[in-house]
Amino acid sequence: GLGDNYSGYRIVGTEAHFFDLPDRNGEPFFQVARGQVFVDRFEVVLGSQVATATGLDIGDSFFGTHGLIDVPGGEVHRDFPYRVSGVLAPTGTAQDRAIFGTLASVWEIHETEERLHSAIQGTALLLERPKHETTAILLRLKRPGLRLWMADEIRNRSDGIAAIPINEILRFQRGIIGPVQRALLAVAAAVVAVACLTVLTTLHQAAERRRRDIAILRSLGAVRSEVAALVFTEGLLLTGAGITLGLLLGHGGLALAADGIRNATGLVLDPWRLPSAEGAAMIAMAFCGALASLLPAISCYRRTPIDDLHMTD
Repeated sequence: GLGDNYSGYRIVGTEAHFFDLPDRNGEPFFQVARGQVFVDRFEVVLGSQVATATGLDIGDSFFGTHGLIDVPGGEVHRDFPYRVSGVLAPTGTAQDRAIFGTLASVWEIHETEERLHSAIQGTALLLERPKHETTAILLRLKRPGLRLWMADEIRNRSDGIAAIPINEILRFQRGIIGPVQRALLAVAAAVVAVACLTVLTTLHQAAERRRRDIAILRSLGAVRSEVAALVFTEGLLLTGAGITLGLLLGHGGLALAADGIRNATGLVLDPWRLPSAEGAAMIAMAFCGALASLLPAISCYRRTPIDDLHMTD
């Protein structure tokens, strides 16, 4: 059951056995980090992000506000204080941004509010207990192949709306996330290509500026292979330093922004995880750097000291 929030975090009415649901590996999805799962009415369990953002802890009390989002001047249910009985461990999902309580609490708050509004408006009060309603019901079928059939049955035999979570996630992935991801990958590929050309140009110009130094080394007895190896090694070191600095800046910036992104959107990011695409980009940059270092090294190997001195005059 939904209908209220606290500081923008939704209060969800459910049953205690909801926290016994397993994950795909058969292990418990929810872990209670502190306290315990609610037992009595108006006891709640906080998602990890809610506890961090609001500062609420075991034994603290608060009042819910009517509505699914926090708006100025919202109707606060001051006659029905909630008490925190537990805090969940982080899951990396939307559950971290929810406040879980009993269905009976949600029903009692809204039944009382409806009766009060009816009395204020002068309408007749219902003597019988209002019908209990739920916002959503989660069904887990023993046979996943029956999901489409069950969804059709619900739509055809009732006024409810049935949604298959995995289908909705895939539709969102293919319709919105997929095109955006491909566009970003195209931009990233263009950036890598430009970076490779920049590395090639920079290393070539650096080698050209050092032609007099190379000529002096050759005049002092350095052989061609040593000079070429020196130029090649310098290029590799510059390439490695650039890749390392880019990784540190990129992942360090993401680490600084991770908490803000999580608080604003609920998206949990691991700033130090190295995706396969990023690894491929690093390999591509290292290859381009090696190629860019090899070209001026070959040029230095083929030239004589006289050629270098003439070019610098």
